[in-house]
Amino acid sequence: MLRNNFDLLRFALAANVVLFHLYVLSGLETLAPLRAIANGAYAVLGFFAISGYLVSLSWRRCESWRDYASRRARRLLPGYLAVVLFWVVAGGAIGSLPPSEYFAAPGTWKNLAANLIFLQPLAPTLPGLFTANPALTAVNGSLWSIRSEILCYFLLPLAVRFRPALAAAVISGVAALLFQQHEQLRVGIAQPVEAFFLGACVAASPFLRRWLGLAGAVSAALLLSMHFIPIPGEHALMPFAISFCALAAGLSFPYLGQASRFGDFSYGLYLWHFPLIQTLLLNRTWVAASPWLFAAGASAAALAFAAASWFLVERRFLRRRA
Repeated sequence: MLRNNFDLLRFALAANVVLFHLYVLSGLETLAPLRAIANGAYAVLGFFAISGYLVSLSWRRCESWRDYASRRARRLLPGYLAVVLFWVVAGGAIGSLPPSEYFAAPGTWKNLAANLIFLQPLAPTLPGLFTANPALTAVNGSLWSIRSEILCYFLLPLAVRFRPALAAAVISGVAALLFQQHEQLRVGIAQPVEAFFLGACVAASPFLRRWLGLAGAVSAALLLSMHFIPIPGEHALMPFAISFCALAAGLSFPYLGQASRFGDFSYGLYLWHFPLIQTLLLNRTWVAASPWLFAAGASAAALAFAAASWFLVERRFLRRRA
């Protein structure tokens, strides 16, 4: 495969989500500049477009469906399960409930069960944990996208086998239009699937790759115009525009070097930052007094945990016999 900038881009997208949540979760107007430069929804769709491109290439190299499932599980599940289990246990130590009461509460095990079946929105909170935080009481609001990622993993082999990848992208775009009044369906399912399969289409089409730079430039102009004027069907167009921008940045820009030479921290950064921000927000006095120090500390902690996740958990399972 040709050299690309996807490792650097994925880290930048994960960092974008961190900046977005620093402002949203804290609710501090001092940190409003972060909201001006970060858009969590855009970043997540960029992730899905890159994932669709890379996972479709991985599928072609797989020997069987079992090999494909093994590769996807070894990349996705270890880090995910580590963060879920860590915070279920940590809730008994840093929450407001005594450990005996916390671990006896049905809500603790309901949260664990919901995360284990990738339905985090069914039980996003843990008893006594983050209940007084300013914006949300959810433990880890970033985990919602994992179920959509797994859905795309299941759909991709069928799409490649029967060659309806482009049709799948178009259908999901139509679904985004139909679901425009149903935000959870649009944002949680239709748009991520749309972005993922557009990435898969680019991987399969030399024609799309040849014109990717132009498509990225047009898409960037379209995204910019959306901020100033209403555009019909923008809910369906937006994932296409973001996907082309992300794929063009990864494939058409000059190669910027191997960003993951020290480790692939983007997934861990995405998984761990949300509950770490929530934890620091438990000390509201310090956060309000030093908002930018809070932002720097939360970012540093998220990066440290991401590195630990990579070296201690994720990397160990990438070996074929893990």
